[in-house]
Amino acid sequence: MPLPLLDRDDPAYDYFLYSASCLPKAEGLITNTFQALEPRAIKAINEGDCVSDHRTPPLYHIGPLIVHPENRFSGELKGDSTLPTKCSMLWLNEQPSQCIVFLCFGRKGTFSEEQMKEMAIGLERSNQRFLWVVRSALDLEILLPEGFLERTRDRGLVVNFWAPQEVNSMVLVEEMKVAIPIFEVPSKSKQGLVSADEVENKVSRLMDMESEEGKSLRERIV
Repeated sequence: MPLPLLDRDDPAYDYFLYSASCLPKAEGLITNTFQALEPRAIKAINEGDCVSDHRTPPLYHIGPLIVHPENRFSGELKGDSTLPTKCSMLWLNEQPSQCIVFLCFGRKGTFSEEQMKEMAIGLERSNQRFLWVVRSALDLEILLPEGFLERTRDRGLVVNFWAPQEVNSMVLVEEMKVAIPIFEVPSKSKQGLVSADEVENKVSRLMDMESEEGKSLRERIV
């Protein structure tokens, strides 16, 4: 849910509520998506599941409309907001094709120091190339296991800033079936902590080109 909808004292809450109440009155809804990307959401809207006491306007999905790669970073760099993103993309372009694990947990993806160390250990054990977005105000040298950045610098990049992320985990895992969730509910680990062994196992499953699961994921991505 959008954050303002979780706080009824937020001025934006009334705006979201008003906008939603107006949608059934529209002549039509245009969305930047397509059938193969969000089949369940499109089906729910088209069949009127989202509006119980009004008609549902016709839905026109006209996507994907995306920014061309040549234009995404063509603007003049402004402070630190675009430079880190450009650096991570340059690093990715230097890596072999189809061999990078991307770990990103969104803007609310902050974890305990203990959990971060477990994830780092699992990543290192997997021996896979990776791009890991870490949201923390702490120095990475302090947050991660001692020597981790040095030992993995030839095959991994850890960034503590925003990195490009086009869709959320539910779409990637449930709809598109091109990802494996590290954190599942209910968690199999004690006290909700995902162990290094579990991280290593899931990264290996994702990158295993010989297994049926790995092959299926890669075929869908391509």
